Amino acid sequence: VIDMIDFCAFPKLWMWIFNVADACVCVGAGILFVWLIVSIIQEGKKEKTEKARKAWEEKKQEGHDTIGAIALDTHGSMAVATSTSGANMKVPGRVGDTPIIGSGFYVESGVGGAVATGLGEDIMRTCCSFRTVELMRAGLSPQEAVEKVVLSAHEAILRHGGKPEHIALVCMNAEGAWGAACNHQAFTYACAASGCPPKVVEVAPVIDKDA
Repeated sequence: VIDMIDFCAFPKLWMWIFNVADACVCVGAGILFVWLIVSIIQEGKKEKTEKARKAWEEKKQEGHDTIGAIALDTHGSMAVATSTSGANMKVPGRVGDTPIIGSGFYVESGVGGAVATGLGEDIMRTCCSFRTVELMRAGLSPQEAVEKVVLSAHEAILRHGGKPEHIALVCMNAEGAWGAACNHQAFTYACAASGCPPKVVEVAPVIDKDA
């Protein structure tokens, strides 16, 4: 939680953010207001609260998406960019992986770059983009690196008792070779290079979270 409020005075708020709101990073005082309202409602209306929570769970599964781009110029300089609509029905102040260096994106000229999309909390907990670039630095091809990261992130979440949600990454190394991997169906990305016209690539999951 990033804020000027003394959150140490609200120990139950910490538990609510991580166990109920499913958020890794929150900013601003809005989250405190939401927690206080939820706490008041839960005191006397548990049945209605459970009904509302089920409706919220269903609603937040509706579509959202992230756009990520990796570029390599003729001088060898690399850049990445990310933009997101954010998670549906998110709590006020929730911050996803998109603006977090090493999670939603990472790039180092001379090595490579990576961008991620999916559930931000799962991607942040496993530093997907940074780890992908580091594996390329270690000598793995972009495809080998990104497949290893998606698979290990998925397995790490399971190992700690969680349920993996959508995780997908696209990466490119300093030579212009690219790769992509995901843990779910229906993930595509577009690519283009000098002498290679733009094309859309459908990615087969390295592991299917819904299987």
